[in-house]
Amino acid sequence: MADQAASSLSNILVAVIVARSFDSPEPFAAFGVAMVAYQLMLSGIRSVTGEPFLSLYSPAGPTQRRRLQADLCGTVLFISVLCSLVVLAVSAVIGGLSGSALQALAFVFPLVVLQDAWRYVFIIDRPYAALAIDLIWLVAAIVALHAMPAGARVGSFVLVWGLSGGLGGVIGIGLGWGLPLRLHPWRWLIDHWVISARYLGDFVTARAVSELAINALTAISGLAAFGAVRATQIFYGPINTLHGAVSLAVVPEGARSRDRPEHIRRLCVAVAIGTIALGIVATIAGVLLPDRIGEAAFGPTWDRAEGLLLPMGLAMIPGALVSAAVVGMQSLADSKRRLAAQLQAAPGQLICPLAGAFINGAVGFVIGLAVGRVISATLWTRMLRRALADANAAVEARNNGSGDLSVDQVALAAASVDRAVLA
Repeated sequence: MADQAASSLSNILVAVIVARSFDSPEPFAAFGVAMVAYQLMLSGIRSVTGEPFLSLYSPAGPTQRRRLQADLCGTVLFISVLCSLVVLAVSAVIGGLSGSALQALAFVFPLVVLQDAWRYVFIIDRPYAALAIDLIWLVAAIVALHAMPAGARVGSFVLVWGLSGGLGGVIGIGLGWGLPLRLHPWRWLIDHWVISARYLGDFVTARAVSELAINALTAISGLAAFGAVRATQIFYGPINTLHGAVSLAVVPEGARSRDRPEHIRRLCVAVAIGTIALGIVATIAGVLLPDRIGEAAFGPTWDRAEGLLLPMGLAMIPGALVSAAVVGMQSLADSKRRLAAQLQAAPGQLICPLAGAFINGAVGFVIGLAVGRVISATLWTRMLRRALADANAAVEARNNGSGDLSVDQVALAAASVDRAVLA
């Protein structure tokens, strides 16, 4: 949790420092374009490398994970270089400040992705090492960005930010098992392509639905409605970040308990209760927030955003149930049901907000979003119950047939499930 908090704090502080470094909004907007591209590509790479690694190999011993290090890092670097080439091409086409920012991102992207890969390696049994490399990035970025000369270009800010992340990656090599030898660029994908493809499909579906909904809102209700909803999403951004932090922290524990499905169920209940409580606290804080603070943070947009805080806060409750179900299915390495739940929930998550926008603009959009999340939570919870029931049955069958299995054996069995689909 502290590691994710440091990572999120880094993003916020970097944005504040960069925003204050320019006299006009255009360079900061270009920096924001680079950060959006970074988040999209990073999340996609995580879905095919980091998340399967946590799901399948958290129960395994350090020796087995060390044998996978070269494959994991090799694939991360291979995909990140491909992404950088695409970003370079895009930057040449669009030009201008945004093109300059994207060009700088292309050069440093493999470094920051490697740093993130070490986070996933460390978080399993060395969370303090994960925290250390994030703090190193945070401190290095703050010091370097404050030292930037007046008049520096936006591309220079992106380069400094990325090189600071690269420093965290280098420290990760020292804290870890050293520089992996014989990096293989695609062996990880070959060995894990089914589960990786499903996690990627989950991510793409969720992101596509989110982007389609928010952009369609602009076409239906105008930019003012879009700005109000965006401001509300930013207000609740830290809670959404905590959802991700909880997942990153709890999945290794859940995966190590794969032969104890009842323990995974209790973890999911604890995650749901904790994230619901955080959402309620944030909602109360938003409703009671003095107007002068909201206006200072969001300007004139606050007048419309203020009325959305309560329905958006209510939408956080079913969202917490979805987060808990994601933790459970990732702990069970049940990528098939996870993708199925996402695909089944997608229509409701898109149709309900848009129907609400047609009826009552931004307010209707957020109420529709809450309704869509209730539908989504119902589907995800049902899928989790089925996954836990099947896991219980499988554990009982293994115990009745050949006695108790070690957690390493259970992990290896789970890792072979997706490969067996190919047979």
